[in-house]
Amino acid sequence: MKRFQQSLTRIFGSICLDAEVLTFRKLSLSQRARGQPPPANNRDRPPGMGPPRRKPMPQRCRDGPLGSKQTNLRHCEINLNEDKTMKIDKLIKRLGLMASPILFWLFTLPAHAVGTEAGSVVANTATIDYNVGTVAQTAIESSPAGNSTAGPGNGTATDFSVDHKVDVTVAEQATTYIDAADGTVGAVITFVVTNTGNAIQDFQVTAANNATDPFGGTENFDPTTINVFVDVNGNGTYESATDTATFINELSPDPTGAANEITVFVVSTLPGGQADGDIAAVTLTATARDGETALHLGSNPDTSTLGGAITKDNAAADGEDTVESVFADIAGDTDALEDGAHSDTGAYQIVVAVVSISKTQAIIYDASGYNKHLPGVYVQYTITISNDVTATGSALLTTISDALDTTMVTFDADLLDGTGVAENAVGDGFRVTHTSGRGVTPATQYFTSANDADGVEFATPNITADMATVLPAEAGYSAGELMPGEDVTLVYNVRITP
Repeated sequence: MKRFQQSLTRIFGSICLDAEVLTFRKLSLSQRARGQPPPANNRDRPPGMGPPRRKPMPQRCRDGPLGSKQTNLRHCEINLNEDKTMKIDKLIKRLGLMASPILFWLFTLPAHAVGTEAGSVVANTATIDYNVGTVAQTAIESSPAGNSTAGPGNGTATDFSVDHKVDVTVAEQATTYIDAADGTVGAVITFVVTNTGNAIQDFQVTAANNATDPFGGTENFDPTTINVFVDVNGNGTYESATDTATFINELSPDPTGAANEITVFVVSTLPGGQADGDIAAVTLTATARDGETALHLGSNPDTSTLGGAITKDNAAADGEDTVESVFADIAGDTDALEDGAHSDTGAYQIVVAVVSISKTQAIIYDASGYNKHLPGVYVQYTITISNDVTATGSALLTTISDALDTTMVTFDADLLDGTGVAENAVGDGFRVTHTSGRGVTPATQYFTSANDADGVEFATPNITADMATVLPAEAGYSAGELMPGEDVTLVYNVRITP
């Protein structure tokens, strides 16, 4: 601020400063020219107050020389006063209307460009315009060592190279354990790696067991195998045939559209023999490596291979024309501060489904009226599959199968009700109901008796229900999933052979 005040004083004459406000009052040029005093009062002054007090105006601002140059503002006064106050920024706006380009030169400061790419060269040249007396002089351009030769092209730009910021974050995406069954092959924990530096980077990604449970439990077993794969197609879902890359290649630092992020999967095989609730913690570490960029910062011209290690220059002297690599990363779960890497931890927890199946029968239609299991009577079977409320994991149902003894019963293709008519429609021989929280799949569905693709069929002598088709995937549910406390039933009829 002091430099700012001194510059204004040299250019405009007299500036009177107060810690809070500046007052600017222009005087009548015509009155000054006629030798008359300025007006004695101020129309903006609050009623009841006398004429404003004025400090004597400096001679140099009235009409005298300003150093060796004549001031262009011969009649001016900038004065501290109680009547008209304005913040410094308002003063600057008013002065800006009168100031020459020199004011812009004095107070234009270089701005830091957030996210400027490493290796970029920032270069600029200042120019001074000035007068001698009333004669405009040829502008002089700046140079780092100083320049007094007027004219365009005689200056030299002041420049420096933007250094290389190495910064990376790893974030596990689940907020709790990844449920997995005992002996699971291909259990997946998902992470997102973000390049928060200012250069395109390769990243080495590695995973290791961690004895500390990130969610506060007790870690008590390790996966048999741990592999790391990068999400090649960017869909956020691990696909073993597609996601085969084992390092991050050329990750941009540009956050536009999350271009600086990529998903990484830790894929593990869990050993058998684990108990319900057992926990295995795994940490993913991403380490920055050289990447080939447009500025050729890295040492990795082959983008199909992992770049080399980066030399840390945090303690090195800053060179104006050299690019130093500054490690700016925070400490992760298992890595240190400013080590060019970051880590985060996820965990598997063994869950158990408590599945039971029951099959019951009851007479549904007896035309004779005896209500006995006599030849010609229709009997209804109900198959119920339940996942007990005490279970800690879901059951993924695959197939229900039931073989009929067709020498003694025949399948009822129309699912007759107690009055001897089709319960739903002729040809619909199956009813399936579920008590799950599914919002899309109807709680009650009917399926044809034919051998078709609707999911349930009778092909002598077998009844088969494909549960992934009967209970398809939807929001919050995988295909065929039966969560703890849920059940599903399959109902069909047979007729005792007369």
